[in-house]
Order: sequence, then C-alpha cells, then structure tokens
Amino acid sequence: MSTNVAHWKKFNFDEESVEPGCPAENARFIKGGVPDQVTCGRLCFGHAACESVLFRQEDHLCIGCQYFNRYLPSNAQMGFVHYSTRKIEVDCLDILEQNETAESGVYEVIFRELETVHVFCDMTTEGGGWTVFQNRFNGSVNFTKTFFDYENGFGDLNGEFWLEIEIDCLDILEQIETAESGVYEVIFRELETVHVFCDMTTEGGGWTVFQNRFNGSVNFTKTFFDYENGFGDLNGEFWLGLKFVQELTKKPSFLRMEILLDNWHRMSALISHFKLVGSQYTLMEPNLPGSFIDESVGANFTTIDRDSAIPCVSEYGGGWWYPDIDCDLYLNMNGMYGKTAGKNGEILTKSIMMFKRM
Repeated sequence: MSTNVAHWKKFNFDEESVEPGCPAENARFIKGGVPDQVTCGRLCFGHAACESVLFRQEDHLCIGCQYFNRYLPSNAQMGFVHYSTRKIEVDCLDILEQNETAESGVYEVIFRELETVHVFCDMTTEGGGWTVFQNRFNGSVNFTKTFFDYENGFGDLNGEFWLEIEIDCLDILEQIETAESGVYEVIFRELETVHVFCDMTTEGGGWTVFQNRFNGSVNFTKTFFDYENGFGDLNGEFWLGLKFVQELTKKPSFLRMEILLDNWHRMSALISHFKLVGSQYTLMEPNLPGSFIDESVGANFTTIDRDSAIPCVSEYGGGWWYPDIDCDLYLNMNGMYGKTAGKNGEILTKSIMMFKRM
C-alpha cells in the first residue's frame, strides 16, 4: 500500500503588519523565573485586567499586559514572544522554532484556553513544523469509521491514524469537489458540531451562510438570545447564530453580502478579515469603505431587548450592528421585511450573508 499523509502548517504573515502584541509599559505584572509560556498564561488568567502576555524563554520572564495592541517589533528584538487575548497556542511550528533540532515525533501541543492534545509533528518535510492529521502506509487501521470516530480521532500516532480536526464548508468542498449546496454538519471548537447551510457555487463555493431572507416568512425582530443561538429553517429563511459565526470566523475570513431591492437593483460586497469580538459580538474590521456596513464597524450587536443608546431596533426592527450615533444606516439587512430598510428609502426583498476562510 502506498504512503498517504495529510498535514497542515501555520502560515507566517508579515509580523509588522498583522501580528498583534502588547507593550511592556502597560504591564499588570512582571515575574521572573516562570518555567514556560503555559504558566505565564495561567498567571494572566488569574490577574485582573490582563489581556495578553509576553514571555521570554532565555530568562523565563513573564509580563502580563493590560491592553491588547498591535505587534511591537521592539518586543521581538528583546526576545519576547507574544500570546494574545489570554490564549496560548503552541503547535508543531512553534516547537520547531523554539528548538531547531527537534525531530519528527509525538508532541503535546496547546490550543483553546490551554487545552492540550498529543499530535505527530513532521519536522523535516519542506522546512518542518507540520502537524500530521492523517497517516496511512500499511493498511493496519480500518478507515471506514463512524462520524464519532472521525470527530474524535482514531489509530496510533506512531502508526496509522486520523487526528481530531475542525471541518467547515470549505473543507467539505475541498474533500468532495462535486459537493452541492445544502445543509452539512461542521466541526468546530472543542469538537462541537453544528448544522449549517453551505453555498458550494457562489464565487468558488465553500461559503457558510449565516443569514438568508427571501420571502418574509421569518420574523427577524428577535431577542439577543435568539440572535446568539440562531433561528429559522436552514432550508428556508434563517439566522445561524452569532456564537457560531464568531467561532467559525476565528481564522481570517471573507464576508460576502448580497441584496436585492424592490426596484430589482442588486448589490453585493466582499469584505476581508471579517470578525466578531467579545460577548456583544462587536463588528471588528479596520477598513470597510463603501460597503453595506461601513457605518457599523466597532458597534455591538443590538436587539429588541438590548437596544443601543438610540433605540434603533424599536424603530427599524430586526437585530443589527447599529452605531450609537445614527439609526439611519445605509441598509439594515435584518429589518422589518417589506418595509424601508435604509436611509435612501430602499425596500429589501432578498438578502444573504455568508463567510469562508481566506
């Protein structure tokens, strides 16, 4: 049987432009003699107002920072590695960067809130630092398994195996090129699953749809709980749920929005680095010039029971990233169906919002 190996590797972006960091002058604590970055992170967890940490391996110095700011080249020059938003993630590439002589084998990596899992790291192929999630070479393991098995992993990391993994609409399309649009089960944080509607045709396919309206059959003026957890029918009109959107867009993601107005005017927008932050699902994106939601950048998601300082939901309905300064948005895609949806008097008849990894 021929060897069959699948693996992934973290992509290093240009640090000065995209990697976040925190300045030492905003330190909440500075502690020496900390054995590793995990212990440093746990000190941050237990300290009020600590949002991220700097850790220097050479002298085991840990700095807990109050603010979450952009990457500072000076920190790297001083030998610090930054771990953001109270999370420390260590993967195969990190291990290789910390120990250039590391050999291929089983290592413990850290992910999601300091959880750990053992993985097989390939330290030789194309520069090394690869996390192997599938390995077959002698047929000793039966790969005809249940969904539960594939969800949780099986086999022996020193032999043939399948590693537990996250799966989204784009993964499904990459695995099955003939996959059609429809409802699929995807896997995300802590191996949780959720059913989503995957658009496999628009702009290359692989999109996860999180809002769809076309006939007004579903009332979109809902509570915060409804918008957080989702409502409607995935084969009809629906809202996926903010908590799922937030989790599934933690990796850099595109947002695509399409609308059809009552005058048959159709508009669409493609936005990069779409992200929701915090318990209020704040819309975070540094630059959305000319898009449908450029006024909403930095706004919390508001609903009928959690309206903004200006009662926008009471006036326009739905739930949206209403800015506190003005309810007259360019377009509210969740407003009352069949009524004015924007400051130009448009009436929305169809809309869809979807995302996929960049």
